[in-house]
Amino acid sequence: MTFNPKTVTLNELNGATGKTDFSATGTMSNLLGYLFNDEKIEGNFDLKSDTFALNDFMVEEETVSQTEGETDEKPISTEEKIKIPAFLDANINATANTVLYDNIVLKQVKGNLQIKDEKAILTDMTSSVFKGKLGFSGEVSTKEEVPTFAMKLGMDQVQIGETFKALELFEVLAPIAGVLQGKLNSDIVLSGSLTDDFTPDLTNLSGKVLAELLATDIDSEKAKLLQSLSSKLNFIKLDKLDLKGLKTALDFENGVVQVQPFSIAYDDIEIKVDGNHTFDRKLNYKATMEVPAKYLGSEVNGLIAKIDDRSLDDLTIPVVASIGGDYTSPAVTTDMTGGVKSLTTKLVEIQKQKLITKGKDKAKDLLGDVLGQNTTDDDTTGNETSTEDKAKDILGGILGKDSNDTTKTKTDSLPPQQEEVVKEKAKDILGGLLGRKKKKDSTN
Repeated sequence: MTFNPKTVTLNELNGATGKTDFSATGTMSNLLGYLFNDEKIEGNFDLKSDTFALNDFMVEEETVSQTEGETDEKPISTEEKIKIPAFLDANINATANTVLYDNIVLKQVKGNLQIKDEKAILTDMTSSVFKGKLGFSGEVSTKEEVPTFAMKLGMDQVQIGETFKALELFEVLAPIAGVLQGKLNSDIVLSGSLTDDFTPDLTNLSGKVLAELLATDIDSEKAKLLQSLSSKLNFIKLDKLDLKGLKTALDFENGVVQVQPFSIAYDDIEIKVDGNHTFDRKLNYKATMEVPAKYLGSEVNGLIAKIDDRSLDDLTIPVVASIGGDYTSPAVTTDMTGGVKSLTTKLVEIQKQKLITKGKDKAKDLLGDVLGQNTTDDDTTGNETSTEDKAKDILGGILGKDSNDTTKTKTDSLPPQQEEVVKEKAKDILGGLLGRKKKKDSTN
C-alpha cells in the first residue's frame, strides 16, 4: 500500500481462506479515522478471484455457556450468520471464474458490488450457470436481526433439470417442471427474508415469475400428476404433449403460487390450465379442453355416422379436469361422462328430427304425384273418387298396408323407430288435401 494523509492506495493485495483466493487493487480514504475513531472506510476497488466460496466468510456467533446447575456439559452455539461490515462504504468491480453459493456453482461472474450501510447492492451482474446465462441485480441487507433481500433475475436457456435440482425455490414455485428435460428462459422478481445461511425463507417469500419453455421432453416415470391426468382422459398420451414455446406467469405470496392461465397444445386439442398450489405442494388446478368427437368412443361416433351431416365433422364437447390433492399423490376428476351423455342425447334428437323431416318430404312427394294427375274443375265425381282411391293406395303404402288394410308391408325409407311418427304426419297431410273437393263453384 502507498500511504498519504488522505488516501491509501492499495497497489496489491493477495489472500486465501478456505477454498477462496482473491486479489485486489484500489484506493481507500479515511483509514486513520477508522483506526482511531471507529469511522467508516471509503474505497473503490477492483476484486478478482479464481474461486470465491461464500461459506468461507461465515462468522460464528458467541457460544453460550450453561448456567450453574444444568447437567448438559455441551455449550450452546447459535447458527452461523453472514454479516455485511458496517464500517465499509465501498464500490467494488468484481470478477471471478467460479463462485460457490450454497450448492450452486456460478461461472464467469462479473459485475458491480456496492457495500454501504450494511447492504450489498448488486448491479449488472452476469454469470454462466446450469449451462445457460444468468443476469441479476438487487440488494441484500443484514442491518436488521433478520436479513432481507430483493432481487431480479433473468435466466437465458438454462437447463431445467439442473436448475430444479439445485434451487429449492424453483422446485417450490413450479414442482411440475421437475419432470421436464430441456431448457427455459425466465424472468424472476422476488423479495423476502433470508435464513442464517442466506437462503430464502419460503414462509414470507413474494414475487413474480415469467417463464418460457424451449425444446422439452417429459420424464414420464416421474410425472405422477400427468400420469393421473392421462388415466382419466385415456386419449391423452404424454409423449404427444407439445410444451415447446409454452409461456406461463406465476405470482406468489404467503405460501401460495397463483398460476396465470396458459395453454398446452396436444395434437388437435388445446388444453387451458389455471389454478394455484401452495409451497407445501397442495394442488388446486383446472384443465379445460374442447375434445373432438373422434375421441369420445364408438357410441358417439356411430350416431354421427348415421346422421351423415358434414356440419358434425368438427363437433367437440367441453371437458374440465379438476386437479387436487398433493403433488406426489394427485387426485384428478373429470366431467367427461356427463359431457358424453349430454352429447349423445343431442345427437339422438338431431337424428330423430332429421328422420321426421325425411318422412314428411317423402309423403309430400308421393301426394304431389297423385294430385298432379287431377283433372280440371269439370272433372266428375267419379274422377274425384278415383283420385282419392289412388291417394289412399299410396298412403296405404306409406303406412305399411294396402287400401283394403289386409296386407302388411314395410317402409323402406324409414327405420322402425320412426314409422309411427311418419304415419301420423302423412295422415295429416293427406287429410288436408283430400278434404278440398274439386267441384266447380260459380261463386269462386
